[in-house]
Amino acid sequence: MERLAIDGGRPVRDGPWKVGFPIGQEEKDEVIKVLDDGWISRFRGGERVRQFERNFADYCGVSYGIATTSGTTALHTAISALGIGPGEEVIVPALTFVSTASIVLQQNAVPIFADIKRETFCMSPEDLERKITERTKAVIPVHLFGHPADMGKILEIAKRNNLYVIEDAAQAHGASINGKKVGSFGNFGCFSFFQTKNMTCGEGGMVLTDDNKLYREARLSREHGSPESDKGWYFYDRLGFNYNMTEIQAAIGLVQLKKLDRMNEKRKENAQVYTERLRDLGLEFMVNQLGYHNVWHNFPIILPERLKGKRDRFVQAVSAEGVPIDVCYPVPVYKTKMFLDKGVLRRFCPGLYSIYGETFSYKNSDCPVAEEVSERIVNLFTDSELSQELRDQICASIKKVASHC
Repeated sequence: MERLAIDGGRPVRDGPWKVGFPIGQEEKDEVIKVLDDGWISRFRGGERVRQFERNFADYCGVSYGIATTSGTTALHTAISALGIGPGEEVIVPALTFVSTASIVLQQNAVPIFADIKRETFCMSPEDLERKITERTKAVIPVHLFGHPADMGKILEIAKRNNLYVIEDAAQAHGASINGKKVGSFGNFGCFSFFQTKNMTCGEGGMVLTDDNKLYREARLSREHGSPESDKGWYFYDRLGFNYNMTEIQAAIGLVQLKKLDRMNEKRKENAQVYTERLRDLGLEFMVNQLGYHNVWHNFPIILPERLKGKRDRFVQAVSAEGVPIDVCYPVPVYKTKMFLDKGVLRRFCPGLYSIYGETFSYKNSDCPVAEEVSERIVNLFTDSELSQELRDQICASIKKVASHC
């Protein structure tokens, strides 16, 4: 058995690695045009922002788009537009990036955590239904790692219980269920254009909706509460924020959107290679559901039961072989300090303990699948610019380390 690099052996890859990002000359040319025009940003969005909103909405099959500064502010724009506030509950998945839950606290509302489906890592509709109370106002399913959540069941449950649905599609640009794009199912669909996403503006976000009234409310949320119908900037109907996207971001986004399907195909190809080459190592992979188009933002792997408690050592050993590997997410969100520290919760959700009592604790969130998965999950890069050489070396490193397990 070949000696591991972490134990002094020769690494699979000798030298630094780099995963490129799909920014080419066309994006650079469009940015230069913006700089030459002189209008880098405009209140309520300039020409390029408006075009990007229309094009992205058309791509996803919805009526309206509202461009924002990030995926997080896209989510906050949506929840603010719905008027969700103090003491009201919003159900979110336990395994997700913090923004899905933190934007609920920004409204002084209460995040309630639902467990996930082991096959897809997305929200469990069954646990969602168990967590609904008379205080529940909305649900935020996340299309995690590029695989759509079970929107059929989630929408059915939401309709039966009169709940709003905000899709967190930050990792799922172009994903679909039976041909219908994610972001078009709920009252709102929210996307991120951070650099690591399936398409990027460097940073930025988008809110989608088919409802004209919600569209107007979301624009008020994004733009200081200032209505479009007023000629001036200095009239405000309600509390709003400054979440306006710049013309530079939109210019990049317009080019990236044209490349999105091609880039997603490359991610799919990378995922297929990982599946074929690593299938005999006792690892668990995401199970792609019939009729669901997965865009493989990442390639999540669950390590075998025998490696429980040794995940970090596994990651260190693979990294020592000179290739990239990541952990998303090492704990359910409710196990982070933000949700375990009573002082933090009292500050951002002042009515929490008066509603639920002093014994309330997120430790009792009861999401056993998310807890088990987070102990053993690792993620491989699927980026569209991942070289074949680095992809081969990632596979060789995983096999090498697994052989020692």
